[in-house]
Amino acid sequence: MTRIDLDEGRGALIERLQELTGREAALAVHLRGEDGRREVDSQDAAAYVMDDEVLEGLDDAARKEIRMIRAALQRLEDGTYGFCVQCGNEIAPGRLEAIPATPLCVACAGTAPE
Repeated sequence: MTRIDLDEGRGALIERLQELTGREAALAVHLRGEDGRREVDSQDAAAYVMDDEVLEGLDDAARKEIRMIRAALQRLEDGTYGFCVQCGNEIAPGRLEAIPATPLCVACAGTAPE
């Protein structure tokens, strides 16, 4: 992987991290009811409870992706970015373009437990 590719990868990771941390902060404010939405009638409150379950799932997914991005940024610093953390083989550039934070090559991703 060339230096330009690494710089592009770092930029994409940082941009996505900023987007996710901003979204996570907004979700946290919303889920804590600090946005004024809790001051509604009981029918609206019931709908908010259901919506909150969906938002909590999105918040969990965002936190997982944030952890993956931070790990990828650490691999960039360590000089191990672009190599599979499981087998050590190089991760295909196309896979890194599609999923910049991926820690696994295609072969290992196919065998990774869920």
